[in-house]
Amino acid sequence: MNLINFLMDSMSDDSSVDALAEKAGTTKKQTSSLLSIALPLLIQYMTQNASSQSGALSLANALTQHTDTSSMMQQFSNADSQDGNAIISHILGADSDNVVGSLAQQTGMGNEQVINVLGNMAPGMMSGLSAAATSAQAQQQQADSFDFSDLMGSFGAPQASAGSTGGIGSLFSSLFGGGSSVDLNSGNDGTDLLSSLLGMLK
Repeated sequence: MNLINFLMDSMSDDSSVDALAEKAGTTKKQTSSLLSIALPLLIQYMTQNASSQSGALSLANALTQHTDTSSMMQQFSNADSQDGNAIISHILGADSDNVVGSLAQQTGMGNEQVINVLGNMAPGMMSGLSAAATSAQAQQQQADSFDFSDLMGSFGAPQASAGSTGGIGSLFSSLFGGGSSVDLNSGNDGTDLLSSLLGMLK
Protein backbone atom coordinates (compact mmCIF):
# COMPACT_ATOMS: atom_id res chain seq x y z
CA MET A 1 0.00 0.00 0.00
CA ASN A 2 1.49 3.34 -1.00
CA LEU A 3 1.19 6.45 1.08
CA ILE A 4 -1.77 7.87 -0.82
CA ASN A 5 -3.74 4.70 -0.17
CA PHE A 6 -2.61 4.72 3.47
CA LEU A 7 -3.90 8.26 3.95
CA MET A 8 -7.08 7.67 1.98
CA ASP A 9 -7.93 4.67 4.15
CA SER A 10 -7.68 6.75 7.32
CA MET A 11 -9.30 9.90 5.92
CA SER A 12 -12.19 8.49 3.88
CA ASP A 13 -13.94 6.15 6.31
CA ASP A 14 -17.54 7.10 7.07
CA SER A 15 -16.93 8.68 10.46
CA SER A 16 -14.02 10.80 9.21
CA VAL A 17 -15.88 12.03 6.12
CA ASP A 18 -18.95 12.82 8.22
CA ALA A 19 -16.83 14.86 10.64
CA LEU A 20 -15.06 16.72 7.84
CA ALA A 21 -18.30 17.44 5.99
CA GLU A 22 -19.92 18.80 9.14
CA LYS A 23 -16.90 20.98 9.93
CA ALA A 24 -16.64 22.30 6.37
CA GLY A 25 -20.37 22.74 5.80
CA THR A 26 -20.50 20.40 2.80
CA THR A 27 -22.33 17.17 2.02
CA LYS A 28 -20.79 13.78 2.61
CA LYS A 29 -20.85 13.04 -1.12
CA GLN A 30 -19.12 16.31 -2.00
CA THR A 31 -16.50 15.82 0.69
CA SER A 32 -15.72 12.24 -0.30
CA SER A 33 -15.45 13.20 -3.97
CA LEU A 34 -13.11 16.09 -3.22
CA LEU A 35 -10.86 13.96 -1.00
CA SER A 36 -10.42 11.33 -3.70
CA ILE A 37 -9.27 13.97 -6.20
CA ALA A 38 -7.43 16.45 -3.98
CA LEU A 39 -5.31 14.12 -1.85
CA PRO A 40 -3.25 12.58 -4.70
CA LEU A 41 -2.82 16.06 -6.18
CA LEU A 42 -1.57 17.53 -2.90
CA ILE A 43 0.84 14.62 -2.42
CA GLN A 44 2.13 15.21 -5.93
CA TYR A 45 2.72 18.89 -5.18
CA MET A 46 4.52 18.03 -1.92
CA THR A 47 6.68 15.53 -3.79
CA GLN A 48 7.62 18.21 -6.28
CA ASN A 49 8.30 20.76 -3.53
CA ALA A 50 10.53 18.24 -1.72
CA SER A 51 12.69 17.75 -4.81
CA SER A 52 14.94 20.56 -3.55
CA GLN A 53 16.88 20.52 -0.28
CA SER A 54 15.12 23.62 1.03
CA GLY A 55 11.75 22.16 0.11
CA ALA A 56 12.47 18.84 1.79
CA LEU A 57 13.63 20.50 4.99
CA SER A 58 10.59 22.78 4.94
CA LEU A 59 8.39 19.69 4.68
CA ALA A 60 10.28 18.04 7.53
CA ASN A 61 9.78 21.10 9.72
CA ALA A 62 6.07 21.13 8.93
CA LEU A 63 5.77 17.45 9.83
CA THR A 64 7.36 18.05 13.25
CA GLN A 65 4.58 20.56 13.96
CA HIS A 66 1.78 18.13 13.12
CA THR A 67 2.02 15.02 15.28
CA ASP A 68 -1.57 14.53 16.43
CA THR A 69 -2.19 10.81 16.97
CA SER A 70 -5.91 11.01 17.70
CA SER A 71 -8.39 9.48 15.28
CA MET A 72 -8.83 11.23 11.94
CA MET A 73 -12.46 11.86 12.86
CA GLN A 74 -11.32 13.78 15.95
CA GLN A 75 -8.66 15.64 14.00
CA PHE A 76 -11.18 16.77 11.41
CA SER A 77 -13.67 17.82 14.11
CA ASN A 78 -11.01 19.84 15.94
CA ALA A 79 -9.17 21.12 12.87
CA ASP A 80 -7.71 24.63 12.87
CA SER A 81 -8.84 25.76 9.43
CA GLN A 82 -6.57 28.82 9.54
CA ASP A 83 -3.57 26.55 9.98
CA GLY A 84 -4.95 24.25 7.30
CA ASN A 85 -5.42 27.06 4.80
CA ALA A 86 -1.82 28.14 5.39
CA ILE A 87 -0.68 24.56 4.74
CA ILE A 88 -2.63 24.35 1.48
CA SER A 89 -1.38 27.76 0.36
CA HIS A 90 2.21 26.71 1.03
CA ILE A 91 1.82 23.40 -0.80
CA LEU A 92 0.15 24.83 -3.90
CA GLY A 93 1.95 28.17 -4.00
CA ALA A 94 1.12 30.30 -7.03
CA ASP A 95 -1.18 27.54 -8.34
CA SER A 96 -3.59 27.82 -5.39
CA ASP A 97 -6.39 29.70 -7.15
CA ASN A 98 -6.20 27.60 -10.30
CA VAL A 99 -6.20 24.33 -8.34
CA VAL A 100 -9.15 25.39 -6.18
CA GLY A 101 -11.08 26.43 -9.28
CA SER A 102 -10.32 23.15 -11.02
CA LEU A 103 -11.35 21.10 -7.99
CA ALA A 104 -14.57 23.08 -7.72
CA GLN A 105 -15.35 22.41 -11.35
CA GLN A 106 -14.62 18.69 -11.07
CA THR A 107 -16.73 18.21 -7.94
CA GLY A 108 -19.55 20.65 -8.62
CA MET A 109 -18.69 22.57 -5.47
CA GLY A 110 -18.15 26.27 -4.96
CA ASN A 111 -14.64 27.62 -4.47
CA GLU A 112 -15.36 28.50 -0.84
CA GLN A 113 -16.61 24.97 -0.19
CA VAL A 114 -13.41 23.52 -1.65
CA ILE A 115 -11.32 25.87 0.48
CA ASN A 116 -13.27 24.90 3.60
CA VAL A 117 -12.77 21.18 3.03
CA LEU A 118 -9.08 21.50 2.20
CA GLY A 119 -8.43 23.83 5.12
CA ASN A 120 -10.03 21.47 7.62
CA MET A 121 -8.45 18.39 6.05
CA ALA A 122 -4.86 19.64 5.78
CA PRO A 123 -3.74 19.39 9.45
CA GLY A 124 -4.91 15.76 9.60
CA MET A 125 -3.16 15.01 6.34
CA MET A 126 0.10 16.39 7.72
CA SER A 127 -0.27 14.35 10.92
CA GLY A 128 -0.80 11.25 8.79
CA LEU A 129 2.35 12.01 6.81
CA SER A 130 4.27 12.63 10.04
CA ALA A 131 3.18 9.27 11.45
CA ALA A 132 4.19 7.50 8.23
CA ALA A 133 7.59 9.20 8.10
CA THR A 134 8.24 8.43 11.77
CA SER A 135 7.41 4.79 11.12
CA ALA A 136 9.83 4.75 8.19
CA GLN A 137 12.53 6.31 10.35
CA ALA A 138 12.04 3.69 13.06
CA GLN A 139 12.45 0.92 10.52
CA GLN A 140 15.57 2.58 9.15
CA GLN A 141 17.11 2.85 12.63
CA GLN A 142 16.67 -0.88 13.18
CA ALA A 143 18.85 -1.61 10.17
CA ASP A 144 22.66 -1.69 10.28
CA SER A 145 22.81 0.92 7.53
CA PHE A 146 20.48 3.23 5.66
CA ASP A 147 18.63 1.07 3.17
CA PHE A 148 16.41 2.86 0.68
CA SER A 149 14.88 -0.42 -0.45
CA ASP A 150 13.60 -1.08 3.07
CA LEU A 151 12.34 2.48 3.38
CA MET A 152 10.42 2.38 0.13
CA GLY A 153 9.21 -1.12 0.82
CA SER A 154 7.68 -0.02 4.11
CA PHE A 155 5.06 1.84 2.09
CA GLY A 156 4.66 -0.87 -0.52
CA ALA A 157 6.10 1.56 -3.05
CA PRO A 158 8.51 0.74 -5.89
CA GLN A 159 11.91 0.03 -4.44
CA ALA A 160 14.70 2.53 -4.95
CA SER A 161 18.35 2.58 -4.04
CA ALA A 162 20.76 5.36 -3.11
CA GLY A 163 22.52 4.77 -6.39
CA SER A 164 19.45 5.10 -8.57
CA THR A 165 19.59 7.62 -11.39
CA GLY A 166 16.23 9.15 -10.60
CA GLY A 167 17.54 11.63 -8.02
CA ILE A 168 15.80 12.81 -4.88
CA GLY A 169 12.63 13.55 -6.80
CA SER A 170 12.26 9.91 -7.72
CA LEU A 171 12.89 8.85 -4.14
CA PHE A 172 10.17 11.12 -2.81
CA SER A 173 7.91 10.12 -5.67
CA SER A 174 8.32 6.50 -4.62
CA LEU A 175 7.82 7.36 -0.96
CA PHE A 176 4.68 9.36 -1.61
CA GLY A 177 3.39 7.19 -4.44
CA GLY A 178 3.64 10.14 -6.81
CA GLY A 179 2.82 9.92 -10.46
CA SER A 180 5.45 9.49 -13.14
CA SER A 181 4.14 12.52 -15.02
CA VAL A 182 6.06 14.89 -12.75
CA ASP A 183 9.70 15.48 -13.61
CA LEU A 184 11.39 15.87 -10.24
CA ASN A 185 14.96 14.90 -11.02
CA SER A 186 17.48 17.16 -9.35
CA GLY A 187 20.75 15.32 -9.99
CA ASN A 188 21.18 14.44 -6.30
CA ASP A 189 21.31 10.82 -5.19
CA GLY A 190 19.09 11.81 -2.26
CA THR A 191 21.00 10.21 0.61
CA ASP A 192 21.88 13.37 2.53
CA LEU A 193 18.58 15.08 1.82
CA LEU A 194 16.28 12.24 2.78
CA SER A 195 18.40 11.46 5.83
CA SER A 196 18.02 15.10 6.89
CA LEU A 197 14.27 14.88 6.42
CA LEU A 198 13.97 11.78 8.58
CA GLY A 199 16.49 13.07 11.09
CA MET A 200 14.37 16.14 11.81
CA LEU A 201 11.56 13.85 12.96
CA LYS A 202 13.56 12.55 15.94
